[in-house]
Amino acid sequence: MLGIKKRKKIILISAGGLSFLILVFIFGFLYWFGQAKKPVSSSKKEYFIEIKRGTTFNGVMKKFQTDKLIKSSFAAKILRCQKRYKIKAGYYKLSAHYGLEKILEILPSGK
Repeated sequence: MLGIKKRKKIILISAGGLSFLILVFIFGFLYWFGQAKKPVSSSKKEYFIEIKRGTTFNGVMKKFQTDKLIKSSFAAKILRCQKRYKIKAGYYKLSAHYGLEKILEILPSGK
């Protein structure tokens, strides 16, 4: 059997290791999220996109990711929860040099 001092030592080491892993995860997530919000490209090429009535936010973001307008549809979902972004059916002029937040700010206009 392990003595009380050894058990405490094992618990402290385990807690320290777990704390370290949690910090690595948090900083890794924050780094990834910051990168995901940046523009995909520096190209000024513009795309004219139609969002049809009834199209879901998730569907639009997956299409934008496939078309290389955004880096991550998951990051868009996170921002949507934070800032309550909405989309509106309509025609849009977008570019891969826009960051994710700029694209999400344009979508409620429907222009």
